[in-house]
Amino acid sequence: MKKLLLTVLIGCALLSMAPMAVHATRPKEVSGEIEYMAHFKVYDGSGECVLPDAPGATSNLCIKMADGNTFAETFEEAAYTGGMAGDSTNDCKVVIHSSGAWSYKAISSFNGTVDGKTGTLQIQMVGKKPVGEEWYGQWVILGGTGELATLRGQGTWFGPGAPGAEKWGDVSYEGQIHFKPH
Repeated sequence: MKKLLLTVLIGCALLSMAPMAVHATRPKEVSGEIEYMAHFKVYDGSGECVLPDAPGATSNLCIKMADGNTFAETFEEAAYTGGMAGDSTNDCKVVIHSSGAWSYKAISSFNGTVDGKTGTLQIQMVGKKPVGEEWYGQWVILGGTGELATLRGQGTWFGPGAPGAEKWGDVSYEGQIHFKPH
């Protein structure tokens, strides 16, 4: 019994000397603006949606219609200012519903600076534009590289957006970010 008690005490003493757990940084508020221009993707010779300057690109826009809804594949060039500062390209899917409402889903490939650290981020953005209203949606950081590899965050975005393809528009974003431990 004394050996068991001694073993437990030695184990507890060793555990007390173990390094303390590492915690993520405290969440930090972030906000700013995203200025962007949307462009339509086009079909290539094999029927894939590609950027207009891709090899084999045609002039046929990546637009389909079904049940009164219009489905478009687009890409955007964007500039972030504020807490996240940099440029991005966004791979997007847009639906114009038969009701006149719009919905949007994109993966933003961001390259820039956040909280004094540089790198790239993949950010998922989803949103809606009800008839007669402005855009609103959510964003979430999916992952990153460089000094932003451990950055996590999420928030909302909202605003008038672009008045159409090939025209500049803007939305505001806000949310929280933090760096997770290595």
